[in-house]
Amino acid sequence: MMEIRIGITQAPREVVFELEDEKARTAFKAAVEQAIAGKAETVSVTDSKGREILVAAAKIAYVEFGAPEGTRKLEPVRYSHVGRTVVGASPPLRHGQRRSR
Repeated sequence: MMEIRIGITQAPREVVFELEDEKARTAFKAAVEQAIAGKAETVSVTDSKGREILVAAAKIAYVEFGAPEGTRKLEPVRYSHVGRTVVGASPPLRHGQRRSR
């Protein structure tokens, strides 16, 4: 399985779905390239769950092709009220606190 993300202009969320195999990924990538080149008005794909997804070519902001499942490497991340911080980094400062040198 391979995760695909499509960013849509003026939309707060991405369209996220998975494709079964490399053949489906190659066909989808060709369809996106044709749409971006102006040769098609829509991009359509059927995901691994059987859902058909149609996107207007003019509304595509970006398409992200993820790595095949099992080969993804994630950086360990810690989330806090201050924001995203990499594990092992200094913790966020509290109000008025200074870093020691």
